Amino acid sequence: MTASSAIQRIYSQGIFGNWRRQMAIRSLARKPCLETFMALAEALNSNHPNSRLIIEILEKIAPKHGEQDIEALWRFWSTNPHPNLAKVLAHIGWPESQPLDKRLAHKVLTLVNQDTSSNVINAVVCLAHFLPTNDATISDGLYSAWAYTQSQQLEQIITQQKHVPSSPALEALFALGTGNVQDYLALQDEDGSLFTQALRLATPKLLDCIAQVMLKNADLELRNSYRTALVRAGINSSQRFTYLKLIGDDRGLFEHIPHLRLQQVLELCEHWTQKPCDWATPASRHAVLQQAVTAYQELKNPLQASGPKLPEGFVDIFAYWRDYNPQKLTKTKTSPDPVMRARYLYLAGSDECNINSEHWLERLVARLSNIACLLEPASDQVHWVSACAGDAELLQTKIIGNPLEYKQHRERLYALTPANNSYSTVGLLVILCAFQGIFIGTDITVENLREPRERTAIRVSEARPRRINEENTTISESNK
Repeated sequence: MTASSAIQRIYSQGIFGNWRRQMAIRSLARKPCLETFMALAEALNSNHPNSRLIIEILEKIAPKHGEQDIEALWRFWSTNPHPNLAKVLAHIGWPESQPLDKRLAHKVLTLVNQDTSSNVINAVVCLAHFLPTNDATISDGLYSAWAYTQSQQLEQIITQQKHVPSSPALEALFALGTGNVQDYLALQDEDGSLFTQALRLATPKLLDCIAQVMLKNADLELRNSYRTALVRAGINSSQRFTYLKLIGDDRGLFEHIPHLRLQQVLELCEHWTQKPCDWATPASRHAVLQQAVTAYQELKNPLQASGPKLPEGFVDIFAYWRDYNPQKLTKTKTSPDPVMRARYLYLAGSDECNINSEHWLERLVARLSNIACLLEPASDQVHWVSACAGDAELLQTKIIGNPLEYKQHRERLYALTPANNSYSTVGLLVILCAFQGIFIGTDITVENLREPRERTAIRVSEARPRRINEENTTISESNK
């Protein structure tokens, strides 16, 4: 079989197609020339049905080909980067005696992104061993390839061959991403600009890695630089909150409160109940934090308060159920009356079959008797009512706002008492007003950044916020 006929039969179809294709592939393998070599490579790149056989043959016959043929195969792959051919190239490598063309090297490095397959990464690693070390452009591409993949092999190549990029920001990114904090400090990034640029260049996965590095490092100055760089780099608020919680940066978390809603602040209050707040300085910040944490602790242990008196002729249905003859309880479990089944559920505890009931009353009582049911995400009208009632709107209130909103919250708080209102509502308002008092009710200054990028990037001033009881006196006097 001639080479030209074998190239034609390599794509045979029909009943005997598989047999003809295999015969053609083996025939091409016995004719080691550039034409047959590239024909097999093109077939492999086109998702050939016999790709496994082609890979085996290419890996076997590659040593019989000259250095120029191997280079031609790399050049072909650089414009058609298929994972199958990448697997072959990773196996056969680059000819050691053949100088690597800089344009080819740069083109191969640019193939790497965050979605690159492992076969392509292995091929890039194989070629990276032969990269010139005196070309900053190629070094930039190598650093970028590492940033996308965080390949340990690329990391070793950068370190061992001492590649130096054109930008110190890439050096900072590499040092922080690999956990070599001392290498970053050696860059003398006094204003934190390199840290900021490094975070801008980092992929989401690499940002997570840098956060882990900060978690293991207790250097207060470095953590302050990290906190500032997160803001300058434009990392979104929710990500910054996640990273600051991860590394336990209490000062950073406190300064991040203006970006949060009350529900998220409660998570911080829970965090701060389990550790001393001695870090909170000045005294004004410590006082506000202590006030909020105390209110949160009281929320977790609410006092029982008597509700309003029912009108004449009415009775509390839950009290009525509790006083009902308990001997009849078992008879109501399967009662056709949904009210009787709901009573059983309320007294006997949640039952999975009743929770999943189609009747609204049973679902409602299931949630009243089992708070865990409130966490069930479901398109359920009862669930919507539970979520929208009570303090849901308050929990979604943003801490940062305008003075009028702060004033309205204070007035609402002073008009409420736990005796005739929801105990949780009062407690939540105390926490909300405590933080709004320091972030809205006092003088605030822009965070000490050279390039503040967000309108809400603020740092608490030294002004002392008034306590809730002090404000209550002021409002009472103004109403006289």
